[in-house]
Amino acid sequence: MKGGEMSEPRVKFSVEYWNPEYPDEIWAADWDLCKQKAWSISRSPDYKIAWEVVKNEIDGQAYLAVLEKFGLLEWKKEYPLRLVGKLSPAELALRRREKEKEYNLPYLEIISDNIDAEAEKGQILHHAEDYK
Repeated sequence: MKGGEMSEPRVKFSVEYWNPEYPDEIWAADWDLCKQKAWSISRSPDYKIAWEVVKNEIDGQAYLAVLEKFGLLEWKKEYPLRLVGKLSPAELALRRREKEKEYNLPYLEIISDNIDAEAEKGQILHHAEDYK
């Protein structure tokens, strides 16, 4: 990195969630995976390493998982699915910071559920603010 520039995140920002229709799978809302500047849905059948894309946009379950991840579930009326589907992790984190100030809430560290080998070693955390 030169002169304080931020490097581009190497992994996608993901929010993992449970889908009751598929209890043996991991599901995730992923930012910028299928469409630029949008959320999509992927899944890992039977907890395998390989992930497959399910939809190019989020649905109700993914939407609620994203709101919960960002500590905005309580204000879901202010953030309809159509809006959240286009808000980046950085924009959602900013909305959370606004709520923290407005309601004197504790700081919520928002880190991607998608981690790589370096993150597992505690070397890199993928914060929402890095995903614009």
